[in-house]
Amino acid sequence: MDADAVILKQLLGLLIPICGILGGVAVAIIWLATDYKRRAQLVELHHKERLAAIERGVDVPPLPPELFDREDRIDPLDARSRALRRGLTFLLVGLAVAAALAINRDNDSAAWGLIPIAIGVANLIFARIGPKTDGPA
Repeated sequence: MDADAVILKQLLGLLIPICGILGGVAVAIIWLATDYKRRAQLVELHHKERLAAIERGVDVPPLPPELFDREDRIDPLDARSRALRRGLTFLLVGLAVAAALAINRDNDSAAWGLIPIAIGVANLIFARIGPKTDGPA
């Protein structure tokens, strides 16, 4: 192969991860922008509804808490179930990573499986002893 083909092959090898990273960042930016726009439209609609109620002399409807708070603060029981799911996922991923590396006789690297295991155990502890309520706040 000539020198140009070798350079082109090396550039292509670098271009693939760069495009992957840029694509991931672009998806995150687009998601943030659309989420912001959706929230802004909801706030504007509730504002108009409240102004119309004030003009008519009707009781002003309360603002829904999901406009200002995240779902886990609105419903603590749901936060506990998400922590349980995350905990089990991290725990099992950590066990799988540690087992896969140990099977490949790479016992030094198998210790990296302890990081997701620790995160999983922390989430399971939170799911067990986290705040308990009788229902949504």
